[in-house]
Order: sequence, then C-alpha cells, then structure tokens
Amino acid sequence: MAMNEVFNKSMNEVFNKYCIYLKYLLQVACAEKGEDFDSTFKSLSMPQAKTKQNVEQPKPAPQPAPQPKTEPKPQPEPEPKSQPEPKPQPKPEPQPTPKPVEPEKEPTRLEFDDGYYVGETKNGLMHGKGTRYWFENEKKWTGDWVNGEANGHMVIKFGDFVAYDGMMSHNMLNGEGTYHDLRDGSCYKGEYVNNLKDGKGTLFNDQGVKIYEGEWKKDKYYGNGRYYLGGICRYDGQWKEGKKHGEGKEYDAKGNETYSGQWENDHKTSK
Repeated sequence: MAMNEVFNKSMNEVFNKYCIYLKYLLQVACAEKGEDFDSTFKSLSMPQAKTKQNVEQPKPAPQPAPQPKTEPKPQPEPEPKSQPEPKPQPKPEPQPTPKPVEPEKEPTRLEFDDGYYVGETKNGLMHGKGTRYWFENEKKWTGDWVNGEANGHMVIKFGDFVAYDGMMSHNMLNGEGTYHDLRDGSCYKGEYVNNLKDGKGTLFNDQGVKIYEGEWKKDKYYGNGRYYLGGICRYDGQWKEGKKHGEGKEYDAKGNETYSGQWENDHKTSK
C-alpha cells in the first residue's frame, strides 16, 4: 500500500474514535440536564438554515444629518473708491500786452542868453522832462515842463543846495511844497499860490524849531494859527496880515495862560 493510503486510513480510525468519544460526552451531558439525547444530537449534527433573524446584518454607518441648504448671502457690491476731486487750477492771469519800446530819444539842447536847457522838447520848446540851467548862481530847475514853462513837480537848486521841492505852474510856486530860504535858513512846508505862502503851512527857524503853524494869506499869518517862541506856544488865536487880531489866548514861557480875549493889531483890547 502506498504511504498516502496508510496515512488516510490511520486518520479515519482516529476521527471515528474521536466522534464516538464526543457522542459519549454528549450523552452524559444530556443525562445530567435531563434532555433528550436523540433530538439534541440531531440538532447538532444537522446544519441550520440561515435566517434573517440569526444572520446579524451589518449596521449601516451613520450618515450625517443633512444640512439645510443655505443660500449664500449676497455680498454687497464694493463701493467705488471716490476719486479726489481735482483741485481747480488757477486761471493764468492775462499778461498785459507789452507796449512797444520806443527808441530812446537823444535829449535836446536849447540855448538861451542866460543859460541852456537839456531834455525833452516840442515845437522847439521845453516840453516833458528836462533841466533848465542858468549861468548865474549855478541855478537849475529840474522837472516837468509844458510849452516852455515849469508845470508839475519841480526841484530848484543853487549848486547842491535845494531851495524848493514841490509843485509849480506857469513858472511859479503853486500847490504843496517845501521852501528853504537862503537868507535866514528858515524853512516853510505848506501851500503856495503864485510864489506866496497861501493856505495851510508851518514855518521853522534855521534850527528846525517851529515858529508858526496855521493859516496864511499872501505870505502873512492870516486866519487861525499858533505862534511859538523857543518851541513853546505863546499865542493861539486869530490873525490878520501877520498880526494878532480877533479872539486869542496868550501864554507865558512856562506855557501858562496869561490872557484870553480880544486882540487888535497885536494889542489886547479887553482885560
């Protein structure tokens, strides 16, 4: 006999003896429990049909609860960034049209018996800006001329000494001006009419100390004015032809009032 057959036969004998032994153990167990051996053996030896009850079904994996559908919230549209308003540019100011530059004219020289003139002219006369020179005393007038006469602002000099600086018309002092007297060094600042102090003006001595302040007529104190002596007012009142005349007050050297009343030709007429 082949080795395989011997081995199979031996195994069958062992299996049969094992089954007999198991059957014996089952009989003992049934006797102890008071169970029927045949029915118990039959139930163990025959295969049981599988039923839905004895077949344990795998539990399905728990599904997550359905989430309620949420509609996406509408996102607000981004506001457009406000652009800074452009600053208004200042309008360029209109530039004045430049006047054509006239070629400079050579100053004209006019000759006179006592002197000469250098400046602008018209029809052979002093007209415009220019200076009239005299041979005597180095006198010269510099300023505005119209048809051969001083008309407008004029400066009168004797050498380097300024005698007059002010307004003139028809070759005479007329209007506001300042006059320095070569004879006594006094100075007058005020109004003139035809070379005479006329209107309002102030007279100073050669030291610049005030002498008179007020109204004038034909080179004399006339109207209301104050007379000063040593810089102190000594009379304040009315004048006529250079004399105290009318209502006025007199003061001493300390400025104290000594008289108030009427005057006539420099004399007090009431006490």
